[in-house]
Amino acid sequence: MAGSSKAAFLWKEIAETLYASGVKYESYIIRKNVYAAGQVCEAVKNGFRRFVAVGGDGTINQVLAGLRMSPPTGERLTMAVIPIGSGNDWIKLYGIPKDYREAVRLIAGDGLSRGQDIGNALFVSSGKRSYMMNIAGVGLDAYVCDVVNKMKSEGKRGKRIYVEGLARAFFSYKCRKAKVFCDGEPVYQGKMLSLSIGNGRYTGGGMLQTPDAIPDDGLFDVCIIKHIPFGKLIFKVKKLFDGTLPSDPYVIMKRCRSVRVEAEPESLVEIDGEVLGSTPVLFENEHLAIDVIVPRR
Repeated sequence: MAGSSKAAFLWKEIAETLYASGVKYESYIIRKNVYAAGQVCEAVKNGFRRFVAVGGDGTINQVLAGLRMSPPTGERLTMAVIPIGSGNDWIKLYGIPKDYREAVRLIAGDGLSRGQDIGNALFVSSGKRSYMMNIAGVGLDAYVCDVVNKMKSEGKRGKRIYVEGLARAFFSYKCRKAKVFCDGEPVYQGKMLSLSIGNGRYTGGGMLQTPDAIPDDGLFDVCIIKHIPFGKLIFKVKKLFDGTLPSDPYVIMKRCRSVRVEAEPESLVEIDGEVLGSTPVLFENEHLAIDVIVPRR
């Protein structure tokens, strides 16, 4: 389904390129309404330590979940990506090429393995855990993801759906009263438009809500956007894309190891572009928990 079903269309060519590059592998196809984490977890039990996610940010998240759900092996687990998604936000952090042939070359030996932090998310009410590779969002962020994913289920595809989803959400979303705690200390209480928790910098097809995030420093970058009157809000949209959002007077930026968010009424929570639960939610940083394959430069 990834990349407007581009993943399925290109898989034969990608498989041939992997084989020609000397990469030995076993493949597993993620189909509609099938979650890959269980298969990944089983593969780890069977001795696999290196995985390639062929798809978008949602595919990456499924593979990550399987790796973190696996029992400890005493060995490092590694993920590489052949990006064929609609947004492809995580790869922008490292400059991983979109051309699958170049991505395969990284996997075959041209790339560098480096550690990256991940987010461990506990949905307090349900006790469910999820994992974050790139960025999570609460409030408007999650609402936009929900709208976009519904558009995808209707058969709409392409980057334009992110812009359309943002526009729809702006006109219909209502701010929640929220409490935000960083490392256990209260940092904000009041009406909140949106909150982003970032290992990475890009979300929603290229928006920059945590433009200074560092993926291996053991810390999250947290962007809290307070309630903004609509008349002012429409003039601030460009700041979502040009990296100047942190300087806005309606924005609070923090850097911390853990983040707890409460909202009234409860708010959806999106992780790596997938709506996975609702507040209250607690995120904790797991320092250098996974290795990723990236360009050497």
